[in-house]
Amino acid sequence: IFELQHFAIKNRPSVIVLNETWLKPSINNSELLNPDMYKIYRVDRSLQSHPMDSTNPHKYKKNGGGVLIAIDSELDVDSSIVKIKCNAEILTIRLKAGFQNIHLCSL
Repeated sequence: IFELQHFAIKNRPSVIVLNETWLKPSINNSELLNPDMYKIYRVDRSLQSHPMDSTNPHKYKKNGGGVLIAIDSELDVDSSIVKIKCNAEILTIRLKAGFQNIHLCSL
C-alpha cells in the first residue's frame, strides 16, 4: 500500500486501475489513498462474486481477486458505477465530461 500511496502523490495520475487488489471490506478506502485526492471505487472478492462450488467446497478461494478504480478528485467529471450482475469482480465506471461519456472497466 505504501508504494501505491507514494506513486499517487509523486505522479498524481488522473486514473488508477488496479486488478488483484486482495482487499477486504475491513480495509477502508482512506487507508489506500487520500480521499481528498481520489474518489475510489472497488469490488472486493466475496461469496457473491465467487460463489462456492457445491460439488467441491474446497475450490473457493477466499483470498485474492478484487478490482479498484480511483479517479482524481480534481477532474471536472461526474463518475458513477455501472451496475453489472455476474460471478466475477468486474467494475465499470462512467465518467461524464460535458456531452461525452467515457467508460473505464477493470476485471
